[in-house]
Amino acid sequence: MRIKAVNSFLDFQFVAVELEHYPSLALSIEVACEGFTGFLQEVWFRLSDLELFVRQLETLERSRQGEVRLIQMSDESEYCPFRLRIFSTDRVGYMAISAEMTRTSYIGNHSLLFANKLSVTFEIDAGMLSTILQDFKEVFAQRSQ
Repeated sequence: MRIKAVNSFLDFQFVAVELEHYPSLALSIEVACEGFTGFLQEVWFRLSDLELFVRQLETLERSRQGEVRLIQMSDESEYCPFRLRIFSTDRVGYMAISAEMTRTSYIGNHSLLFANKLSVTFEIDAGMLSTILQDFKEVFAQRSQ
């Protein structure tokens, strides 16, 4: 699925699912905003987090106020590989997307760990929320295939 805006996009592709040991789903994620780009080959999300995200996105789509967040495995550390935020920018209901990608690197003799980050934010048409919601549902539904 691809969320597009002028000179920007956020793309999610299904990679794998794990249902037996730790119910989760992996996506590849690519983001670009005015030439600033990033790609993560495999980001895992808990199925319970994905289900909550979809329910909250349904509420956001109806109200056009507030925000929804999706964080890789609910990891709040500075090394979290991916964070997504869809939010209203004003009371009229204008919307934006913010995506943050992190790739960790070791320096020296592997004793120093650093978080290399890419963060982009771009405006989207609020009318796209219903399509975004449906696209997320379709991507997440692949867990049962």
